[in-house]
Amino acid sequence: MATLGYQGTASRHLTRLYNYGLYQYARLAAVGQGANAFNPVVQSVTMYDDEGYGNYNALLASLRHRFGSSFMAESQYRWSKGLDTGSNNYSPAQHNGACSCDGGSYQFTMNNEYAPSDFDVTHTFKLFGIWSPKLFHGEKGVWEKTLGGWSVSGIMNLHSGYPWNPNDPNLGYSSVYENSGAAYGGGGVLRPGYYLGGFHTGNFKTQDYPSGALSIFPENDPTTGQPCYVASPALSDIIAGNASPGPIPCAPVIGRNSFRGPGYFDIDASIGKAFGLPSTRFFGENAKFNFTANFYNLFNKVNLTNIDANVSSSTFGMALNALGSRTIDFQLQFSF
Repeated sequence: MATLGYQGTASRHLTRLYNYGLYQYARLAAVGQGANAFNPVVQSVTMYDDEGYGNYNALLASLRHRFGSSFMAESQYRWSKGLDTGSNNYSPAQHNGACSCDGGSYQFTMNNEYAPSDFDVTHTFKLFGIWSPKLFHGEKGVWEKTLGGWSVSGIMNLHSGYPWNPNDPNLGYSSVYENSGAAYGGGGVLRPGYYLGGFHTGNFKTQDYPSGALSIFPENDPTTGQPCYVASPALSDIIAGNASPGPIPCAPVIGRNSFRGPGYFDIDASIGKAFGLPSTRFFGENAKFNFTANFYNLFNKVNLTNIDANVSSSTFGMALNALGSRTIDFQLQFSF
């Protein structure tokens, strides 16, 4: 039996949290009125709004077939796309000290964050089946109890990689004024402002940047040498008129979630056997032991995760961790 379907959702009015002072300063500075953004009484404004949004669309296909009375197999495929302005609570900000990690959102405009969701997976495929051979079925003798009752099942899972963001922790912490926290409403991470090309996603094991990836994500304008980010004076000095606001850092040239991490592949299997026991007055004629062996990641496939996104790190673009290796567990149950 074959099926083809569609699944879709739309999200509106998702809560965002950001430094409204930075956003407002950028708007006023564009018309030559940047000084009006600072108030000696109200020195910071944490803004909650409900202008976040997102959507998800997927094509679902499946094929299932039963081979006789003892074997069944099914395959499922999903082609999907998830887009949003932030995939966590209070995106793109930091809330109660917990980073939402949306990739260094640019709070001076708040309009460049609509991109693939953090959990977006384009291709997902599953293949699973179960085989339960009917050996000496219906007999009550020793042959059925010892050789019958086997069951073998397995499932294969594979999907394409999750998106991730390159970021530069040296940008943004004191943009416009000291400790403003241009990203996450308190952090100091922004996506790179310049990109010279040359980084190939997917090479997660051998890519090597001894001095980080600043050679392809420079912090200064490659042509003029003008820095993308300059540390700024204290807000109190700006309000008192003793200093001018610092420059707004250049907008990220890398879109949110523009790179893809490694894919995932795994095969799990299970084999079980029911061992019947001779009929007795106490346990009856249906007493048996059920033995099961479960194999997780049967072929011990290495699935990489946790890509180092820090462009100043020597391990930028490389996977820092891997998911679990092969695991086997045994179970024995007695029923009567």
